Amino acid sequence: MFRGIYCNATGTRHPAHGRAGDQRGGMTYLGGLAEHAIHMWDAEDGGGHVIERNVIANCARGIGLGLQAEVHDTVIVNNTVFSEHAGSGEHDVGIVVERAHDTRVEHNTVFFSSPEAYANGIEYRWGSTSNLTLTNNLTNRLIRARDGATGTLAGNVTDAEAADFVDAAAADLHLARCDLDGIAGAGATSGVADDLDGDARAATPDVGADECVE
Repeated sequence: MFRGIYCNATGTRHPAHGRAGDQRGGMTYLGGLAEHAIHMWDAEDGGGHVIERNVIANCARGIGLGLQAEVHDTVIVNNTVFSEHAGSGEHDVGIVVERAHDTRVEHNTVFFSSPEAYANGIEYRWGSTSNLTLTNNLTNRLIRARDGATGTLAGNVTDAEAADFVDAAAADLHLARCDLDGIAGAGATSGVADDLDGDARAATPDVGADECVE
């Protein structure tokens, strides 16, 4: 569980930090974009990293792969990301993969409750990205390619509503009912065996991190 990791645009000013902090003449700042709650800067080929079953609420950014280096052979699966904040210099994307290779983003739920939230729930970036699949993710924002990235998309839903979830305002993004049109049993075949709670997925799975069980 990751909650409330972001920089405050108001309040107490903070000192500048970093390698040259002692050379900045006492400079201070307010706000700014914090790192992702979970950020894998790089990953070698064959690493087989899995980022799964995390609950992220009201953080600046949820999950990030890469930034300046290549990331290989990683799976992001069965995570939920919620934010009530408007998009700003302090609040950004739910899940982003940059310069990713042989990477799967599957069965995640990203829900932003503010009408002024950041436009993209999931982003994938840069032309060097290769063999990326985004499957059965549930969000109420865009899933967007940027900066020449390509990927294979299947079974994703981008028009989720708060009523689809048990308690979106409290970051509980379990499905509210097992008969949600366009979500329940609407996923593409993915090979993901279970959900965020360890419940078995149906042959035709629900979209998002939760497989509804009656």
